[in-house]
Amino acid sequence: HPHTKQVDRLFRAIEDQPGFRYFLGVEVGRDLTLADLEAQYHGVVYAVGAAADRELGLPGEHLPGSLSATDVVGWYNGHPDHQDVDVRLDGERVVFVGNGNVALDVARILTADPADLERTDLAALPWAALRRSRVREVVVLGRRGPAEAAFTVPELIGLAALDGINVVVDGPVTGEDRRSRRLAELAARPVRPGLRTIVLRFLTSPTRILGDEHGVTGVEVVRNRLEADDGGVPRAVPTDEVEVLETGLVLRAVGYRGRPVPDLPYDEATGVVPSDRGRVRPGVYVVGWAKRGPSGFIGTNKTCAQETVERVLD
Repeated sequence: HPHTKQVDRLFRAIEDQPGFRYFLGVEVGRDLTLADLEAQYHGVVYAVGAAADRELGLPGEHLPGSLSATDVVGWYNGHPDHQDVDVRLDGERVVFVGNGNVALDVARILTADPADLERTDLAALPWAALRRSRVREVVVLGRRGPAEAAFTVPELIGLAALDGINVVVDGPVTGEDRRSRRLAELAARPVRPGLRTIVLRFLTSPTRILGDEHGVTGVEVVRNRLEADDGGVPRAVPTDEVEVLETGLVLRAVGYRGRPVPDLPYDEATGVVPSDRGRVRPGVYVVGWAKRGPSGFIGTNKTCAQETVERVLD
C-alpha cells in the first residue's frame, strides 16, 4: 500500500528533531548489551515486534515450495535476510493457508499487473520475477466461515476496489455483519474471463502438503462445518469431504510469535516480554507486538505506543 508508506514523512520530521540519532548496523545482544544501554540512557524501549511465524505442523510443510508469508513479504520488499527465498512462480495456482491481512496483501501482489507494481518501491529482482510469473489463481484458505475471517474490513474493501483481478468467494455467505455483507457483494460479481483470480475459500483446512524432494505438488484439504463450543464460539469441525488442490507453491500466514530477547524476561506460552503496561522494570520498556502479542493493526499499535510512552513519562 504505497499511500500507507507516506507515514515516512512523519518519520522524517521526527528524525530532524534535535537530539535524535540513529545507530544502524547494530544488533543488541551481539554488539552491545542491555547493561551497556542502561549505562548510557535513562530509558530503553524495545520495539522488536513478533518476527517469527507460526508453523502449521503438517506433513510436508518443509518441502521446497512451502514457505511462510514472512519470507515472501521480506523477499518482495527487498529485505536483505530474505533475498535467497525460493518463491516458485512457475505454476498457475498458489495456495495460501490463513486468511488474515497478510494473506490478502500477498495475494494482491501475486496477482497484480507488473506494470502497476513497477511504479512502487517493490524490490527490482522480485519485480522481475513477478513479471515472469505464470500464476493465474491464488486460493486463500480459511478454516472457519466468512464471519470469522481474520482479515479486517478495510483490507477487504481495498481488495474489492482492485479493478484488474477477479475476487471469487467460495462458500455460503449468510451473516449480517459488515464483513459478510462485503463478501456477499463480492460473491455476486460476475467472473471476468482472462483476469487473474483470488479465491477466498472458507470452511477449508489443509491436512498435508504433497510433493517430494523436488518440491510441492499439491495440498490435501478437508471441508469443515461450524459447531459452537460450550462458550458459543464457532469452531471448525472436519467432515469426510477431502480433495487435493494442485499447486507448486504453498504459503502460510497463521500468525506470528515473538522471539526471546537477550537480557529481557520472556513468556514462552505467549511469546511476549512480560511487562506492566509496557514497563518491564524502571528504565526498561517494551511496546507493540513484543509487548502484547501479534494482534491489532495500525490504530491498535498507536494506542499501545501511547500507553508505553505514558509509563516512560511517569
